[in-house]
Amino acid sequence: MTPAFTSGKLKTMFPLIVERAERLQNNAINVPPTGGVLDSREIMARYTTDFIGAVGFGLDSDSLSDENSAFRKLGVEIFKFDVSQLITQMLKEMFPETFKHLKIMKKVEDDVFALVRSIFQKRNYMPSGRNDFIDLLLECKNKGNMVGESIEITKPDGTPEQVSVELSEALMIAQVFVFFAAGFETSASSTSYTFHELVYHP
Repeated sequence: MTPAFTSGKLKTMFPLIVERAERLQNNAINVPPTGGVLDSREIMARYTTDFIGAVGFGLDSDSLSDENSAFRKLGVEIFKFDVSQLITQMLKEMFPETFKHLKIMKKVEDDVFALVRSIFQKRNYMPSGRNDFIDLLLECKNKGNMVGESIEITKPDGTPEQVSVELSEALMIAQVFVFFAAGFETSASSTSYTFHELVYHP
């Protein structure tokens, strides 16, 4: 999926990045000077949600202004962690084959499927020209099966086998989920920590 992030395509995304950064700046300026605590982690999580929604999926979730936006709630739900999830994760590591057939995060799965399907349908399952991640997936889908080296199957000499994979709707939605989850958490955490350091070392 690296063609989504060539220097040329990143240039086309830059106006979207600037627009969201300006919204973040305005949001920070308009915070009342009450002397209270400003949760930089939450602000950056909402900014990251807006940013990924725009450059990845063509969505204007406006999480900075609306903390209850559906896209923001999805990010919260994905990373919600409690004791039951810890136990489930431990069991999943112990019995991976069993857990392949169980739906552990059914609500998250249903929400992601509904969101991505609605985007696909709006674009009639064809690239829209936005050059975002969704367009990349649709381009790959329209080219037919994807052929590449297997990470599991090897030849007798140890080299990887060539495998062909159909890019089904479920597989595309799984790619979207990974793109959102990986980009959201890492970006929000690193930028909020940067804010923390700037406060103590201006």
